[in-house]
Amino acid sequence: MNTFSIKEVKEESDFDPTKHFSHTSFTQSFLYGKWQQAVGRKVKRFVINQDSKPKAYFQIVVHPLIFKKTYCYIPYGPIVDDVSIDLLKYIKKEIKKIAKSENSVFVKLDFTPKISSKILNQVFTKCSKFFIRSAIFQSRNERFLPITKSEEELLKDMHQKTRYCIRLSQRSGLTTHTIDRDFSKYFDTFINLMQITSKRNGFRLHTSDYYKGVFQNLREGIDYISITKYNDEILSASLVCVVGKTATYVYGASSNAQRKQSPGLLGLWNAVCAAKQKNYTIFNFGGVIKLKFRNYETLANFKEKFGGVNVEHSDFFDIVINPFYYAAYTLRRILKNIK
Repeated sequence: MNTFSIKEVKEESDFDPTKHFSHTSFTQSFLYGKWQQAVGRKVKRFVINQDSKPKAYFQIVVHPLIFKKTYCYIPYGPIVDDVSIDLLKYIKKEIKKIAKSENSVFVKLDFTPKISSKILNQVFTKCSKFFIRSAIFQSRNERFLPITKSEEELLKDMHQKTRYCIRLSQRSGLTTHTIDRDFSKYFDTFINLMQITSKRNGFRLHTSDYYKGVFQNLREGIDYISITKYNDEILSASLVCVVGKTATYVYGASSNAQRKQSPGLLGLWNAVCAAKQKNYTIFNFGGVIKLKFRNYETLANFKEKFGGVNVEHSDFFDIVINPFYYAAYTLRRILKNIK
């Protein structure tokens, strides 16, 4: 007989999903939860045990909707060990209770590591494809680069044009620096570069307060920013966050100056090298989306040219709490994506 129990976790030391999946996404870290709390979103963390042994971890973020409704999202989670139908049914039952207490319409699940849709279909509701086209929800694929090889071997394995551009940048007078403390000194520069990049590439930014919350919660000596300079001018910034032995490229931004010298490319290569020097084993370039709108395909190709492999995540599944509002929300997403 399966004897499952659930416990809400308050202390970071009690929440370690890397025990189940060593390359747990930073979206299931306390750090990411603090970012969400900084902009007023409620965050809760839970561990599910079986006979006192952890079987699943998840961090749930509550997002507001109209009419005082909400929806919940578990980005790249729950992190589940040794999947069984009984465990999935227990997860659904307990998450439903949590969602109802938050007046939620639905909960979106993002199981990690990947679980077969054939299995998940037995318990959860398959998500409409129109949900996928949202900056809120995580990509179905990420680009992982193992970094246990030497720097020369990593350069050799990448696309030859990328390797050429990096070496050209190094000879052009650009310099790179790794910032892992006193982050607030670089906040204004980072925001300015993000605004330039947003305008150039046609994507929307979070609010300034959101990024301020990010910077306030970065951990000295762990997370870091790789910057590229020409003389004293900062031309690019790559923000990297760490969970376990995985360093994840979260944000990248660059100015319009010295574009031919590829400062962003050089800065990202420095971020990879810094992760290697800090003895991390995987550099996660983040989501790769093969869609032509919003420059997604171009960004995916850019990441893939560094080498590595695409890691596929589970399909999106939902727990429907309020069928009427869920149908209305789905219709709204469909109409928004048709436009």
